[in-house]
Amino acid sequence: MNEPIIGILGVVLAGVAFVAVLWLVPMTARLRRRLAKAGISLDEPEEEEAVGLAPELIAIIAAAVAAASGLGSNEFRVVGVNRVEGSGSFNTPIWGHVDRLAPRPNVR
Repeated sequence: MNEPIIGILGVVLAGVAFVAVLWLVPMTARLRRRLAKAGISLDEPEEEEAVGLAPELIAIIAAAVAAASGLGSNEFRVVGVNRVEGSGSFNTPIWGHVDRLAPRPNVR
């Protein structure tokens, strides 16, 4: 193709992209307002900090999981720690608390 035609196409394409951005920004603001009225938030949820658990305790749990599984500490991430209710002692056999192995829904 000709160089002037390529230049003109580039300017036209840049103009179309500029107009699209000018149209898209107000549309997203309107959408955000409508969703806010409906009670829906698009903001990222803040990371919840474990209540009553010190970072040292989380590090100890991560070290224990790494030692028991044979994985390195950089190969997994501890995302939550839940207390198991009703565990009378740590010597309970695994068949006594099968619910510990059941996957829990990630509810926020």
